[in-house]
Amino acid sequence: MSNKDQLPFEINGDEEIAWKIQHCNNNSILFYNIPNPTAEAITIFKNRLKSKNYKYCVVNQPRLTDRKLKIFGLDSERYHELQWKILTRIYPINKDLKFIGVTGTNGKTTTVDLVRQIGLSLNKSVMTFGTLGVFLGNRQVENFSLTTPSLIDIIKTIHKYEKEIDWIAFELSSHALVQNRLGKISFDVIGWTNFSQDHLDYHKTMDEYFRAKSLVGNIIKENGAIFLTEDMKPYLEKIKFDFKMVASTEVPSNEFFKIKFNATNFSLAKCIVEEIEKKSIEIGELKLHPPPGRFDVIEHMDSLIVVDYAHTPDAIESLCREVKQTYPDYEIVLLFGCGGDRDKSKRPLMAQAGSKFSDRLIITSDNPRSESPEGI
Repeated sequence: MSNKDQLPFEINGDEEIAWKIQHCNNNSILFYNIPNPTAEAITIFKNRLKSKNYKYCVVNQPRLTDRKLKIFGLDSERYHELQWKILTRIYPINKDLKFIGVTGTNGKTTTVDLVRQIGLSLNKSVMTFGTLGVFLGNRQVENFSLTTPSLIDIIKTIHKYEKEIDWIAFELSSHALVQNRLGKISFDVIGWTNFSQDHLDYHKTMDEYFRAKSLVGNIIKENGAIFLTEDMKPYLEKIKFDFKMVASTEVPSNEFFKIKFNATNFSLAKCIVEEIEKKSIEIGELKLHPPPGRFDVIEHMDSLIVVDYAHTPDAIESLCREVKQTYPDYEIVLLFGCGGDRDKSKRPLMAQAGSKFSDRLIITSDNPRSESPEGI
C-alpha cells in the first residue's frame, strides 16, 4: 500500500488497528487517546508502551513524538483524521449501506431495537450498536459495554459483517458525539427522541448537554432526514438544522405499546424505516416485542413486576405515571438506584419524580463504583 496520502509512516494493508494497548502485537497500529494530559497520565502512557509490542503508536499529544520508539504525536484534529484514513483503508466499508442514528436522553435503545425488528419483518439484514450490544439480525455478535463504541471497534465490526448487512442503526450517545467516536460516518436518517437532565457530571450544564446532542446536525447526509418527536417541541427554537416532526400513528396491539413513551418510540422507528424504504409500513404485518429490560411486565401471584431501564428524573416520572394510568387498581412500589461517580444532581430529582405517582419508594445502589452505597 502506498504512502501517497502523506501518512507519517508506511503501511502495507495487513496491519491490525487497536485502541487498547493490551490488544496490541508486533503488527498493530495503536491509537492512544489521552483526554487529559496530566503528568501522571503521560507517565502511565510511557510505562504502558515499554511493556507492550506494537508496530506504530499514534497519540493525540504532539509533544510525545518519539521516532525511535515509533510514537507519532498529533494534535486532536490530525489524530482523528489519520485514524479515519487508516481505518477505512484497512477495513473498507460498503458505500451502499444505510446508516441510521437515534439520539435522546431516553428511548434510544427501544427505538433502535424497534428499527431492527421492523427491518427484519421487511427481510432486511440490520446491524445495531447500542446498550444491548451489537446485534446482527437476531443474534448478538459483539458487546463492547458502551452505548456507542469506539470508532475503531465500530469500523472493524462493520467491515467484518458488511456482506451480510443492509442497514446499520446506532444509539448516538452525547459522549460519542462530543468525542468524535463516529469519525466521518454520515447518516441517512437520524431520530431524536427527547431531552431531559442526564450526564451533567460530564457536560456540566444543560446547555452543553443540548449542544452535544445537537451535533447530530453535523453528521446527516445532504439528502438525509432528522426526525423529532413531539417531546422535542419545547426545544425547537434552539435547533439550528432542518428537521421533520414525527407523525402520530397507529401502534401494534401489544401491552408494551399502551405506554405513551413506547408508542412515541414506535412512531419514531416507523418514520425512520419509512424514510429509508420510501414507502408506508403496514402495522398489521409487524410482530414486535419489547427489548430486554424495557417495560418488561412479569406476573407474580397477584402482583405485576415491571422492569425498566429508566435512569433519569424524566424517565422515572414518565414510567410511574404510565404504570399508574395503565394499572390504576394496583399499589405502586418503586425500587431504583443511582450509579456511582456520575451526575449527583439528578439523584434527589429522581426520588422526587418517583414519589409523584408511587405509593412507596425503595432506594438502593446501582453500580456504586468508587462511591459508598450509603453515600449515594
